Amino acid sequence: DDASGTTGNIVMSSTDQEGWYISYDSSTGYSQIYNEAGEYLCYAGTTTWTMGTTGTTFDIGIIPTEVDDVCYHQLEVYVNSRTRIIGTASDTSDPATLYCDKVYSTIGDWGLWTIAEAEATEDTEDGEGDDTDDDTTSESVFGVGDVVSGYTVAGVEVVDVDVLEQTSYTGDTAEFDLDAVLAALGVEDIATCSQYIVNATDQSFVTNSTDSWRNADGDMESWGTSDGMVCVKIDDPSSGAIDYIGTIDASYSAGDEYNAYWAFTYGESAYIIDVHITFVAAEAVEAEVVATIDVDVVLQEATAYSGDTAKFSVDAVCEALGITDITEAEQYIVNVTDGSYVTNSTDGWRDANGDAASWGNDGGVCVKIQDPASGIIDYIGCYDTTYAAGATYTAKWAFVYDAKAVIINVNITFVTEDVYTGINAISGDGTFEATGIYSISGQLVRTQATSLENLPQGIYIVNGKKVLVK
Repeated sequence: DDASGTTGNIVMSSTDQEGWYISYDSSTGYSQIYNEAGEYLCYAGTTTWTMGTTGTTFDIGIIPTEVDDVCYHQLEVYVNSRTRIIGTASDTSDPATLYCDKVYSTIGDWGLWTIAEAEATEDTEDGEGDDTDDDTTSESVFGVGDVVSGYTVAGVEVVDVDVLEQTSYTGDTAEFDLDAVLAALGVEDIATCSQYIVNATDQSFVTNSTDSWRNADGDMESWGTSDGMVCVKIDDPSSGAIDYIGTIDASYSAGDEYNAYWAFTYGESAYIIDVHITFVAAEAVEAEVVATIDVDVVLQEATAYSGDTAKFSVDAVCEALGITDITEAEQYIVNVTDGSYVTNSTDGWRDANGDAASWGNDGGVCVKIQDPASGIIDYIGCYDTTYAAGATYTAKWAFVYDAKAVIINVNITFVTEDVYTGINAISGDGTFEATGIYSISGQLVRTQATSLENLPQGIYIVNGKKVLVK
């Protein structure tokens, strides 16, 4: 019972340890176990029981139905404070060995002590058991009972997260066990706890002053100061959410792993949340290309990001895919080098080859379709001044539905400043004297035209002048 000063009998079985009891010491915050003679046996700061003297043992009975047919166990505590429970089988066979990370109580009507997270092991030649884990949860470098940055670790939780390889910030989310934090620290509201980033290299607790960014070594560091940085944030602890998970660049490949640590503290105790990230390859997308739409765009040469826009035909995409709403389709960046479809995790940025890549690459270009229903291709621009007049660049997008794809080729031509500023934006209903309209390549597309109405978006030559239909 966690009420100060209360005691309760521990009924281990019908004949064993009936006179044992637990008492809560309000001066230390510890619960203590005594035998029927009043001899002090062990204590628990929260949920982890520690012997009065490291390495000592005492008999503790277990209800047979709780752990197979094992009737009696001994509790041993090692230097690392991880509890080892060694059981003696009811027959004369070799002792069964169990490990557990914590021993906790469910003080109910019967006052029965139970064992949590017990794992069966096999004996080794030196008599020690080897841990085995039937689930896929990763192990942490932190252990219950460890003293870290002046705090005693009362609980550790590993949260496994998969993040796409070779991508920049993705903003993934995960969850931690809020109830476990509260129970381990003995509080009712996590707002009463302090919260820290834990640096991986020296396990120091530091106040979050970088909006949760860490360097490649797992230590807190300001955004943008080094390669391989990772963000893992707990913005609202009361929600149990771990959010804003992502990397600053494409440093990590499939199979790479990364750990980001958070700590909640109360009094002298700490609860560690170990966010274990595994970088994974994106699932391959296969689709039949049923239509291709070319969109011509002009950008000024040797100019960094300009934020230009263009338009594509939403109706043409929907018609080709057999849908009525373009939002029914999935949207992908198409890598130019191999034609693969990748989820847009780079905010529309590509490298000089036209493949999805994080912002910051020489020759990188951004082409993004943020609101497909609007038909607008936006945020068009370059990372640097790589491209001279006459250079061309193609960025590809795909809309995929029911294994069918429509590819949008955004064909960029770089021109001089004079040409760029001389191009007139003419609305779709603009009129002029009857004349021929030519494509940018010189091909006649209309004769005796008096309007640009119903022309696809692109650049045309009208009366010897370049015009842009948006």
